Amino acid sequence: MKAIVMLSGGMDSAVTLALAVRKHGADEVLAVTFDYGQRHDKEIKSALALVKHFGVGHREVRIDLGQIRGSALTDDSIDVPEFKEGEKGITSTYVPMRNTIFIALAAAMAEVIGAKYIYTGFNHIDSGGYPDTRPDYVTAMNVALKLGSRDAPVVKAPLIEDTKRDIDLRGVALGIPWGVTWACYEGKERPCGKCNACVQRKKGFDEAGVVDPLAIA
Repeated sequence: MKAIVMLSGGMDSAVTLALAVRKHGADEVLAVTFDYGQRHDKEIKSALALVKHFGVGHREVRIDLGQIRGSALTDDSIDVPEFKEGEKGITSTYVPMRNTIFIALAAAMAEVIGAKYIYTGFNHIDSGGYPDTRPDYVTAMNVALKLGSRDAPVVKAPLIEDTKRDIDLRGVALGIPWGVTWACYEGKERPCGKCNACVQRKKGFDEAGVVDPLAIA
């Protein structure tokens, strides 16, 4: 096994999975999805659909970050905020240390199965200011893995400097089935259209001139 892909079921991780499959082949890729006590299981269902589409292996890892709370995604007492243009700072949908925890677990799994790479869908350009999606963070995590693990698997973030438009266009070229992906922070039948994830998704599709199958009429 050459690569683990951290697969959430969103558009960024879907494109990252497709890139890993194109680079290494489906037989050499393992998708890992984290059930971490988030508000809903929509993205998990999306991840399963993407795994089936690309024909890769899959593992679902269960941890409960709801015990820590502190995020609108893991604490029902905190409302999911609506997107506000120009808003600065760390959003309340940031989950404390989530990506660090995910990478640590993925790295442990990589050592067991012999994977050399951990692919992530981190995207800093349109990310809403999450501190654990920045290029410097990925660099730091690779230093930590080099110093603190046996095999030093390498974290790769191929979309980290892409805009959502770039990601959409890559996805079209790679044949991503957009209809099975999910971005919305709410777990309702249809996307809310108001949270940061929904707004950024719409922005990307609009700028790329691509029709989103999940778009609200």
